[in-house]
Amino acid sequence: MSNYLNYQIQNETGRIDKVLTQIFPDFSRSQVQQWLKNDQVMVNGMAEKANYKVRNADQISITIPDPAVLDLVPQDIPIEIIYEDSD
Repeated sequence: MSNYLNYQIQNETGRIDKVLTQIFPDFSRSQVQQWLKNDQVMVNGMAEKANYKVRNADQISITIPDPAVLDLVPQDIPIEIIYEDSD
């Protein structure tokens, strides 16, 4: 299930990708740019590009997708041990 964040721009200025990484430091700029590219970030109800300059009172809505589930399978790889401590 996706998570949603809403934020209203107050005094922040600049590109939306930079502003969002300052507001939400847990997210990288490249992650925010990917969300913008996938139309998961809306500004006043409309999708915008990463170079959009935020304005006072802009309403930002972010849909954070669930992390991808990795199906990791261990492999039995023969390894030649060259040196081993006596412990």
